[in-house]
Amino acid sequence: MNKRVTVFKRFIFLFGVYLVAQILSAFVWQVIFKQADSTIFSNMVVGLSLLIFIGKFYQVELLGQHDSKLGVACVAIGLIITLFLNNDLNHLAGNIPKLESIMLSSLGTALFEESIFRVVTIFLISSILVYSAKKLYFEIYLSAVIFGLAHFLNMLNVQQDFAQTAIQTLYAFCLGTIFAISYLATKNILYAILIHFLADTIAVLLSSTVITNIPITPMNMITLVLALVVMGIFNWFVLHNMDLVAE
Repeated sequence: MNKRVTVFKRFIFLFGVYLVAQILSAFVWQVIFKQADSTIFSNMVVGLSLLIFIGKFYQVELLGQHDSKLGVACVAIGLIITLFLNNDLNHLAGNIPKLESIMLSSLGTALFEESIFRVVTIFLISSILVYSAKKLYFEIYLSAVIFGLAHFLNMLNVQQDFAQTAIQTLYAFCLGTIFAISYLATKNILYAILIHFLADTIAVLLSSTVITNIPITPMNMITLVLALVVMGIFNWFVLHNMDLVAE
């Protein structure tokens, strides 16, 4: 079968699972449980549905035990990058009472976005670039670029200004490469979900709003550059010194 046709069919199947899970989860939460906001519940249902489908139907390994040390290293680097741009403790005390809801929301977001931007996106990229010698680089960096650019929608979704959206996009790209490396190295999506969950939880705990609100100061711009440098050094080290082969 033509490779383009195969990739298109896979995309349609996965999109169908996404739509069905989204509709059913919203129906259950809003109609049966009579709750207004189904976002968190839908995120979890959609994320789990995509992971189960792609794992069972396409035999994609999602809970492997490969290179767990690198997985833990990715968690540590992800936290370091997160703390570079989220280091204002002024709002922490006020957000502690909301910790449970923040963690629940972060978990739903992490599960939803990792299923789409790591597992599904990398699976489709891998399907297209089966014979590419640079397939691994495309899987890591193209998925991270897509993940970063998706955050540009926040200018429309939450009326975020361009400067904050640009910062968030760069930040998401940095973390996206770490998420991808952790997933591809370990064949275990739980590392990426954990990093994502911790990053979102910390970001909201240390912020006065869910909208990115990082002051445009010389120090914050330096920390953003440092995040990019740390990401670059870590990626270079992993890709040149680890036996990291995406299947």
